[in-house]
Amino acid sequence: MAKRFDIRSYLRFSFSRYETFFLNSLIMIFLIISTLFVIESVLERYNKKNKIYHQQNLKINQRNKQYASKNPYGFTDRLHPYKKRKDQTRIAVLGGSFIWGDGLPYELTWGHLLKKKNIEKDPFISTMLWGQNGWESVDEFRFYKEEGVNYDVDILIIGWVNNDVNLGTIKMENYKSLIKRYSGYLVTFFPNFIELVSSVEEKMYFTFAGNQNAYVDWLTSLYSDENLSNYMNLVVDFDSILKKQSLPYFYVFTPNNHSPTDLWYYKKVSSLFKKHNIPFIDLSETIGDKLGHYTLEELKSNPVNWHPGPIVTDYISTEVRAHLLENYGDVLKLN
Repeated sequence: MAKRFDIRSYLRFSFSRYETFFLNSLIMIFLIISTLFVIESVLERYNKKNKIYHQQNLKINQRNKQYASKNPYGFTDRLHPYKKRKDQTRIAVLGGSFIWGDGLPYELTWGHLLKKKNIEKDPFISTMLWGQNGWESVDEFRFYKEEGVNYDVDILIIGWVNNDVNLGTIKMENYKSLIKRYSGYLVTFFPNFIELVSSVEEKMYFTFAGNQNAYVDWLTSLYSDENLSNYMNLVVDFDSILKKQSLPYFYVFTPNNHSPTDLWYYKKVSSLFKKHNIPFIDLSETIGDKLGHYTLEELKSNPVNWHPGPIVTDYISTEVRAHLLENYGDVLKLN
C-alpha cells in the first residue's frame, strides 16, 4: 500500500493538522499555477506563427482598404466614367468579398485576373469590378438598381457564393463562453490557455446540439425551403429588371475550394436557378476535377483565411473568360 504523503516527514518542525492542510494547499496551488505557466508558454510558442499569419492577413486587407479608399464606392478598382467610349465593350463584375479581395491582394482576385486576360485578348474590352467585403446578393442588387444602372454596361457578371442567400432575417447564434465570462484576471496571465479551453467548451456546446459551429449552423439554416423561396423571389425580380434593359448577364458560382461539404450548398441553389431559367455557370461542378490534386490548405488566400487563393482565382477567371468567348462573342465584338 502506498505510503501517505506527510509534509512533516520532510521538515524538522511539528505542524498541527490545520497547518499541514494549509501547507499542502499552498503546494497544490503552486503546482497548478506552475503547470498553467508551462502550458501557456507552450501555447504561446505554438501560436506565435499563427499570430504572424494573422498580422500578414491584416496587412493585406489594410492595403486593399487603402486602395479601395480612392474609389467612392469602396471598390478595389479605379472609378470608371458612366459612359464608355464608342469603341469599347464594357463588362461589369458584381460581387462581394471574392471580388474585393479578403485576405488576398486585390490584384490576384478573379475579377482583376479576368480584367487582365480580357485586355491581353482585346484592349478594347473594359472590365469594371463592383464588390465590397460583406456584400451578399441583397446588397449587390441594391447597388445595381441605385448606381450600377447608370453605367453603360454590355455584359453583367454576378459572382455567387454560398452565403449570398442571406436575407438578414436569420441571425447567427452568438455563443458566449462561460469560461471567458468568469475567468476574471486569469485571462490576463493565461490568454492562450483560456482561449483554448473556451474553444473546446464552444465545440462541445455545438456538438451536443448536433451542429458543427455557429457559422455552419447559421449557413445551413439559410437553406431552409422558406428562406430559399424568398431568396429566389429576389433573384427572379432582378432577372426581370435586367431583361427589361436587354442586358446580357450570368451568375458565376465560385466556391472557396473543392470541399464536398461546401459544394452541397451550390448544388441545392443550382437546381433552383435551372427551374427559373436563371443563366449561370456552376464552377463547383468542375473544381474538383481541375483542382482536386491540391489540398484545401493550398487553396486558401493565406494560412488563416479561407477565401480563395491565387490557384482558385486563376481557375475561376480562366473559366469565366472561356464562357465569355464561347457564349458572348457577338457582344464582345470578337467576330
